[in-house]
Amino acid sequence: MNKRIERLLVIITSEGGPPVVHSILSQLETDFPVPIVICQGYQTGTVKALCNVWNKTSQLTVKYAGDVNPLLPGSVCVLPHNCKAKIDTSSSVPCMVKSRMGSGENEGDPVAKLLESAGEAYGSELKLALAGGQKKGMDEFQDIVQVVSGSGGTVCSVMETGAIATGKLLRKGDDVSLVSSDEFVASLYAWIGRSRKTSQTS
Repeated sequence: MNKRIERLLVIITSEGGPPVVHSILSQLETDFPVPIVICQGYQTGTVKALCNVWNKTSQLTVKYAGDVNPLLPGSVCVLPHNCKAKIDTSSSVPCMVKSRMGSGENEGDPVAKLLESAGEAYGSELKLALAGGQKKGMDEFQDIVQVVSGSGGTVCSVMETGAIATGKLLRKGDDVSLVSSDEFVASLYAWIGRSRKTSQTS
């Protein structure tokens, strides 16, 4: 009998986000047990190219999303931010399932819809990272933050290590903690209750 995966990490990233995603993925070890879904704010061709880069520099296997994507331990699934998808828990292993938009199905933000289904499936064990966001982008993320917070999940705004002092930051709100990519990775290992085998020294 398959054990249900009890946590999910979702990373939402826009134009400034790929270096942050690279920093996060490059620090996660092969046996990292949490599935990861990355919504990237580029078109399909660019997102596929980023997948190839991240797959070469990560110990995890990074794949562009297919139609049905089992959320297995350490799986990394990447899709464009405008791709319609949801979390399906009807089978023993939860999956992220893509769907084609019909003529009457263009209402609503696809990322918010994905996170709504993730919140329903994972509740407080859903973690959202807003990667590389800047202050001007906070308003467009506000609905997403509320979706995750409303389900009991946690939200972090993650910047490149060393970027905190630049002032180009996503505004820190009551429901959003602001951390560097190194701090975020450390929080992920605290979340799963163990230390990295190759711990970093400051």
